Amino acid sequence: MTDVSINDKIVGFIKAHRPGHASEHYAKGDTCATLVQAALKAAGARDLLDFPENKGNPDTTDYVWGDPVPLDQLRPGDIVQFKDHVMTEYKPDGSSEFHTRPHHSALVIEVLDAGKTIRVEEQHIKPNIHRIYWNTVYLQDGTGLGPDGTPIRWEVTGQVTGYRAQPKR
Repeated sequence: MTDVSINDKIVGFIKAHRPGHASEHYAKGDTCATLVQAALKAAGARDLLDFPENKGNPDTTDYVWGDPVPLDQLRPGDIVQFKDHVMTEYKPDGSSEFHTRPHHSALVIEVLDAGKTIRVEEQHIKPNIHRIYWNTVYLQDGTGLGPDGTPIRWEVTGQVTGYRAQPKR
């Protein structure tokens, strides 16, 4: 299947540009889309400029990156497009933490819980917009354990759209 080999190539790109690696920031641009573009080009896939839907204002256009994929069918190498996405984590001590992605693109590294939780590679986010990060992203409300093992509850608002890359034509 063609899309599997494209996803495998995207995963290879992700591994070569992981945090802590020599190329911790994809230096050819400072936007989230630059990282995704580079991964698609490296995989021989259609990129941002190949889709007429992407011809609007780059700061507000909801990018199309390939064939739409339901969030419960995402796999490593897929792309996610965020719109007004906010994750709020509530901790047992009463504190909360917000993670916002108002208009953002990222690469799926791992599916932790199908349709609910993924790990992504992304750049152009805080605290340092010039670094590549691997982050856990919640796709729907839920509960679980935080990275330190303490119980947390989270709420999610906004929209996430999954895409599977297509081969260049």
